[in-house]
Amino acid sequence: MDDKSIYFVHLPKTSGTSLNEFISSHYQAGECEIHFENSLRWGDAAILKSLVSKKFLSGHVRYPVFRNRMPSMPHVKFSMLREPVGQIASHLVWVRDLCEPIRRAEFDRHPEYIQRIAIRLADIDFRRPAEIGDFFATMSKHERDLFDNCQTRYFLPNLPSERIVARYLAQALRNLDQLDVVGVTDRYQQTVVVLCQHMGWAVPGRPVKLNVTRSRHSLDWTNPKIVDVLSEVTRFDQVLYEHARDRLMDDFYRIVRQIDLESGTPEALLQLDAIGKHVSAGAVAGPLQHVAMSPAGASPSPGTRTRK
Repeated sequence: MDDKSIYFVHLPKTSGTSLNEFISSHYQAGECEIHFENSLRWGDAAILKSLVSKKFLSGHVRYPVFRNRMPSMPHVKFSMLREPVGQIASHLVWVRDLCEPIRRAEFDRHPEYIQRIAIRLADIDFRRPAEIGDFFATMSKHERDLFDNCQTRYFLPNLPSERIVARYLAQALRNLDQLDVVGVTDRYQQTVVVLCQHMGWAVPGRPVKLNVTRSRHSLDWTNPKIVDVLSEVTRFDQVLYEHARDRLMDDFYRIVRQIDLESGTPEALLQLDAIGKHVSAGAVAGPLQHVAMSPAGASPSPGTRTRK
Protein backbone atom coordinates (compact mmCIF):
# COMPACT_ATOMS: atom_id res chain seq x y z
CA MET A 1 0.00 0.00 0.00
CA ASP A 2 2.74 2.45 0.96
CA ASP A 3 6.30 2.74 -0.31
CA LYS A 4 7.87 3.70 3.01
CA SER A 5 8.46 1.30 5.87
CA ILE A 6 8.44 2.53 9.46
CA TYR A 7 9.91 1.40 12.78
CA PHE A 8 8.17 2.72 15.90
CA VAL A 9 10.30 2.71 19.06
CA HIS A 10 7.45 2.15 21.50
CA LEU A 11 8.25 3.58 24.93
CA PRO A 12 5.86 2.46 27.70
CA LYS A 13 2.80 4.65 28.39
CA THR A 14 3.39 7.14 25.57
CA SER A 15 0.19 6.71 23.51
CA GLY A 16 1.76 3.71 21.76
CA THR A 17 -1.48 1.75 21.42
CA SER A 18 -3.14 4.65 19.63
CA LEU A 19 -0.13 5.13 17.35
CA ASN A 20 0.08 1.42 16.55
CA GLU A 21 -3.58 1.51 15.51
CA PHE A 22 -3.07 4.60 13.35
CA ILE A 23 0.16 3.51 11.65
CA SER A 24 -1.01 -0.05 10.98
CA SER A 25 -4.11 1.32 9.21
CA HIS A 26 -1.80 2.29 6.32
CA TYR A 27 -0.65 -1.28 5.69
CA GLN A 28 -1.98 -4.76 5.10
CA ALA A 29 -2.21 -6.91 8.24
CA GLY A 30 0.58 -9.19 7.05
CA GLU A 31 2.90 -6.23 6.61
CA CYS A 32 2.77 -5.30 10.32
CA GLU A 33 4.57 -6.75 13.32
CA ILE A 34 3.41 -5.03 16.52
CA HIS A 35 5.11 -5.84 19.83
CA PHE A 36 7.70 -7.82 17.94
CA GLU A 37 9.77 -8.05 21.13
CA ASN A 38 7.42 -10.85 22.24
CA SER A 39 8.82 -13.23 19.61
CA LEU A 40 12.27 -11.73 19.28
CA ARG A 41 15.22 -14.10 19.22
CA TRP A 42 18.06 -12.28 17.55
CA GLY A 43 19.95 -15.47 16.76
CA ASP A 44 17.03 -17.00 14.87
CA ALA A 45 17.63 -16.39 11.16
CA ALA A 46 14.01 -17.20 10.26
CA ILE A 47 12.67 -14.53 12.62
CA LEU A 48 15.11 -11.93 11.33
CA LYS A 49 14.15 -12.75 7.74
CA SER A 50 10.48 -12.38 8.67
CA LEU A 51 11.09 -8.99 10.26
CA VAL A 52 12.99 -7.71 7.24
CA SER A 53 9.89 -8.30 5.12
CA LYS A 54 7.62 -6.18 7.36
CA LYS A 55 6.61 -2.65 6.40
CA PHE A 56 5.66 -1.65 9.96
CA LEU A 57 7.63 -2.78 12.99
CA SER A 58 6.68 -1.67 16.48
CA GLY A 59 8.00 -2.82 19.81
CA HIS A 60 9.44 -2.15 23.23
CA VAL A 61 12.92 -2.59 21.78
CA ARG A 62 15.66 -0.06 22.47
CA TYR A 63 16.56 1.90 19.36
CA PRO A 64 20.35 1.16 19.40
CA VAL A 65 19.60 -2.57 19.69
CA PHE A 66 17.36 -2.45 16.62
CA ARG A 67 19.90 -0.34 14.70
CA ASN A 68 22.89 -2.53 15.57
CA ARG A 69 21.21 -5.88 14.93
CA MET A 70 19.37 -4.83 11.76
CA PRO A 71 21.52 -2.04 10.28
CA SER A 72 20.42 -2.41 6.65
CA MET A 73 16.68 -1.99 7.20
CA PRO A 74 15.39 1.11 5.33
CA HIS A 75 12.71 2.01 7.85
CA VAL A 76 11.68 5.51 8.79
CA LYS A 77 12.54 5.66 12.50
CA PHE A 78 9.97 7.21 14.83
CA SER A 79 9.34 7.46 18.56
CA MET A 80 7.10 9.28 21.01
CA LEU A 81 8.16 10.59 24.43
CA ARG A 82 6.07 11.80 27.35
CA GLU A 83 6.41 14.30 30.18
CA PRO A 84 8.48 12.15 32.56
CA VAL A 85 6.56 12.44 35.84
CA GLY A 86 3.35 11.49 34.06
CA GLN A 87 5.06 8.65 32.22
CA ILE A 88 6.60 7.06 35.31
CA ALA A 89 3.42 7.46 37.35
CA SER A 90 1.33 5.79 34.64
CA HIS A 91 3.93 3.05 34.16
CA LEU A 92 4.08 2.25 37.89
CA VAL A 93 0.29 1.99 38.08
CA TRP A 94 0.09 -0.12 34.92
CA VAL A 95 2.58 -2.70 36.23
CA ARG A 96 1.04 -2.69 39.72
CA ASP A 97 -2.43 -3.33 38.29
CA LEU A 98 -1.29 -6.57 36.67
CA CYS A 99 -2.12 -8.00 40.11
CA GLU A 100 -5.78 -7.03 39.78
CA PRO A 101 -8.04 -10.10 39.29
CA ILE A 102 -9.47 -8.67 36.07
CA ARG A 103 -5.96 -8.72 34.54
CA ARG A 104 -5.01 -12.22 35.69
CA ALA A 105 -4.65 -13.61 32.17
CA GLU A 106 -2.36 -10.69 31.25
CA PHE A 107 -0.34 -11.24 34.45
CA ASP A 108 0.20 -14.88 33.50
CA ARG A 109 1.50 -13.94 30.04
CA HIS A 110 4.29 -11.78 31.47
CA PRO A 111 7.70 -13.19 32.42
CA GLU A 112 8.33 -14.11 36.03
CA TYR A 113 10.46 -11.06 36.80
CA ILE A 114 7.60 -8.72 35.75
CA GLN A 115 5.21 -10.72 37.92
CA ARG A 116 7.52 -10.30 40.91
CA ILE A 117 7.72 -6.53 40.34
CA ALA A 118 3.93 -6.27 40.08
CA ILE A 119 3.50 -8.19 43.34
CA ARG A 120 6.01 -5.93 45.09
CA LEU A 121 4.27 -2.79 43.82
CA ALA A 122 0.92 -4.14 45.00
CA ASP A 123 2.23 -3.95 48.57
CA ILE A 124 3.03 -0.23 48.26
CA ASP A 125 0.56 2.45 49.31
CA PHE A 126 0.84 4.96 46.47
CA ARG A 127 -0.63 7.63 48.75
CA ARG A 128 2.56 7.59 50.84
CA PRO A 129 5.58 9.30 49.24
CA ALA A 130 7.96 7.59 51.66
CA GLU A 131 6.88 4.12 50.51
CA ILE A 132 7.38 5.07 46.86
CA GLY A 133 10.79 6.53 47.73
CA ASP A 134 11.77 3.34 49.57
CA PHE A 135 10.89 1.31 46.48
CA PHE A 136 13.08 3.50 44.26
CA ALA A 137 15.96 3.32 46.77
CA THR A 138 15.94 -0.50 46.79
CA MET A 139 15.17 -1.33 43.16
CA SER A 140 16.52 -4.51 41.63
CA LYS A 141 18.22 -4.48 38.21
CA HIS A 142 14.95 -5.32 36.44
CA GLU A 143 13.09 -2.65 38.40
CA ARG A 144 15.71 -0.06 37.44
CA ASP A 145 15.29 -1.08 33.80
CA LEU A 146 11.58 -0.28 34.05
CA PHE A 147 11.50 2.78 36.28
CA ASP A 148 14.86 4.56 36.50
CA ASN A 149 14.90 7.10 33.67
CA CYS A 150 13.11 4.55 31.51
CA GLN A 151 12.84 6.80 28.45
CA THR A 152 16.56 7.55 28.44
CA ARG A 153 17.34 3.83 28.59
CA TYR A 154 15.52 3.27 25.30
CA PHE A 155 18.26 5.26 23.56
CA LEU A 156 21.30 3.60 25.16
CA PRO A 157 23.14 0.75 23.35
CA ASN A 158 24.38 -0.99 26.50
CA LEU A 159 21.78 -0.99 29.22
CA PRO A 160 23.52 -0.17 32.51
CA SER A 161 22.61 -2.33 35.49
CA GLU A 162 23.16 0.62 37.83
CA ARG A 163 21.22 3.87 38.06
CA ILE A 164 21.40 6.24 35.09
CA VAL A 165 24.00 8.97 35.65
CA ALA A 166 24.94 12.12 33.74
CA ARG A 167 27.50 10.51 31.44
CA TYR A 168 24.76 8.50 29.70
CA LEU A 169 22.69 11.54 28.71
CA ALA A 170 24.77 12.82 25.79
CA GLN A 171 24.80 9.34 24.25
CA ALA A 172 21.02 9.04 24.57
CA LEU A 173 20.53 12.46 22.98
CA ARG A 174 22.76 11.54 20.03
CA ASN A 175 20.78 8.35 19.43
CA LEU A 176 17.47 10.18 19.75
CA ASP A 177 18.58 12.60 17.05
CA GLN A 178 19.16 9.70 14.65
CA LEU A 179 15.39 9.19 14.44
CA ASP A 180 13.58 10.67 11.47
CA VAL A 181 10.54 11.82 13.45
CA VAL A 182 10.19 12.43 17.19
CA GLY A 183 6.95 13.30 18.96
CA VAL A 184 5.68 14.00 22.47
CA THR A 185 2.31 13.01 23.89
CA ASP A 186 1.27 16.49 25.03
CA ARG A 187 1.71 17.65 21.42
CA TYR A 188 -0.04 14.60 19.99
CA GLN A 189 -1.75 16.31 17.05
CA GLN A 190 1.40 18.18 16.06
CA THR A 191 3.24 14.86 16.20
CA VAL A 192 0.72 13.24 13.87
CA VAL A 193 0.96 16.17 11.43
CA VAL A 194 4.78 15.90 11.27
CA LEU A 195 4.67 12.10 10.96
CA CYS A 196 2.07 12.23 8.18
CA GLN A 197 4.05 14.88 6.31
CA HIS A 198 7.16 12.69 6.49
CA MET A 199 5.31 9.53 5.41
CA GLY A 200 3.07 11.15 2.77
CA TRP A 201 -0.13 10.21 4.62
CA ALA A 202 -3.39 12.09 5.07
CA VAL A 203 -3.75 13.69 8.49
CA PRO A 204 -6.70 12.09 10.34
CA GLY A 205 -9.42 13.93 12.22
CA ARG A 206 -9.19 14.35 15.96
CA PRO A 207 -7.71 11.01 17.09
CA VAL A 208 -9.09 8.92 19.94
CA LYS A 209 -6.44 7.80 22.43
CA LEU A 210 -6.56 4.13 23.34
CA ASN A 211 -5.32 2.16 26.38
CA VAL A 212 -5.61 5.11 28.79
CA THR A 213 -4.61 3.97 32.28
CA ARG A 214 -7.48 4.19 34.74
CA SER A 215 -6.92 2.78 38.20
CA ARG A 216 -8.06 3.23 41.77
CA HIS A 217 -4.35 3.06 42.66
CA SER A 218 -3.33 6.09 40.59
CA LEU A 219 -0.73 8.48 41.97
CA ASP A 220 -1.80 11.93 43.13
CA TRP A 221 0.06 14.38 40.90
CA THR A 222 -1.21 17.30 42.98
CA ASN A 223 0.90 16.12 45.94
CA PRO A 224 4.24 17.97 45.70
CA LYS A 225 5.96 15.34 47.84
CA ILE A 226 4.99 12.57 45.40
CA VAL A 227 6.09 14.70 42.44
CA ASP A 228 9.45 15.25 44.14
CA VAL A 229 9.94 11.50 44.62
CA LEU A 230 9.05 10.74 40.99
CA SER A 231 11.30 13.53 39.75
CA GLU A 232 14.30 11.86 41.39
CA VAL A 233 14.11 8.92 38.96
CA THR A 234 13.23 10.98 35.86
CA ARG A 235 15.76 13.84 35.90
CA PHE A 236 17.53 12.70 32.70
CA ASP A 237 14.25 11.75 31.06
CA GLN A 238 13.22 15.37 31.60
CA VAL A 239 16.16 16.63 29.52
CA LEU A 240 15.47 14.07 26.80
CA TYR A 241 11.76 14.96 26.75
CA GLU A 242 12.43 18.71 26.47
CA HIS A 243 14.87 18.06 23.63
CA ALA A 244 12.28 15.94 21.81
CA ARG A 245 9.53 18.52 22.38
CA ASP A 246 11.65 21.37 21.05
CA ARG A 247 12.68 19.34 18.01
CA LEU A 248 9.06 18.41 17.28
CA MET A 249 7.92 22.01 17.46
CA ASP A 250 10.78 23.14 15.21
CA ASP A 251 9.70 20.53 12.64
CA PHE A 252 6.04 21.50 13.02
CA TYR A 253 6.67 25.20 12.61
CA ARG A 254 8.77 24.55 9.50
CA ILE A 255 5.63 22.98 8.01
CA VAL A 256 3.56 25.99 9.12
CA ARG A 257 6.05 28.45 7.64
CA GLN A 258 6.08 26.56 4.34
CA ILE A 259 2.27 26.61 4.21
CA ASP A 260 2.35 30.30 5.05
CA LEU A 261 4.77 31.00 2.18
CA GLU A 262 2.83 28.91 -0.34
CA SER A 263 -0.69 29.97 0.60
CA GLY A 264 -0.17 33.53 1.78
CA THR A 265 -2.18 32.71 4.91
CA PRO A 266 -0.84 34.41 8.05
CA GLU A 267 0.55 31.86 10.48
CA ALA A 268 -1.57 33.24 13.32
CA LEU A 269 -4.76 32.32 11.42
CA LEU A 270 -3.76 28.71 10.76
CA GLN A 271 -5.42 26.19 13.07
CA LEU A 272 -4.33 22.56 13.47
CA ASP A 273 -7.19 21.29 11.32
CA ALA A 274 -6.26 23.69 8.50
CA ILE A 275 -2.60 22.69 8.71
CA GLY A 276 -3.60 19.03 8.57
CA LYS A 277 -5.66 19.66 5.43
CA HIS A 278 -2.67 21.31 3.73
CA VAL A 279 -0.44 18.34 4.60
CA SER A 280 -3.10 15.83 3.48
CA ALA A 281 -3.44 17.66 0.16
CA GLY A 282 0.30 17.43 -0.41
CA ALA A 283 0.67 21.20 -0.18
CA VAL A 284 3.90 20.79 1.79
CA ALA A 285 6.46 19.40 -0.62
CA GLY A 286 8.80 16.62 0.45
CA PRO A 287 9.90 15.41 3.90
CA LEU A 288 11.38 18.14 6.06
CA GLN A 289 15.03 17.62 6.89
CA HIS A 290 15.67 17.63 10.61
CA VAL A 291 18.61 19.69 11.80
CA ALA A 292 20.08 18.29 15.03
CA MET A 293 19.71 20.65 17.96
CA SER A 294 22.51 21.68 20.29
CA PRO A 295 23.31 19.14 23.03
CA ALA A 296 21.58 19.68 26.34
CA GLY A 297 23.23 22.39 28.33
CA ALA A 298 24.84 24.08 25.31
CA SER A 299 24.00 27.64 24.39
CA PRO A 300 21.39 27.87 21.62
CA SER A 301 22.39 29.19 18.24
CA PRO A 302 21.71 32.87 17.56
CA GLY A 303 18.06 33.39 16.68
CA THR A 304 16.95 30.09 18.23
CA ARG A 305 13.96 30.31 20.53
CA THR A 306 12.71 27.60 22.86
CA ARG A 307 9.01 26.77 22.74
CA LYS A 308 7.39 25.56 25.93
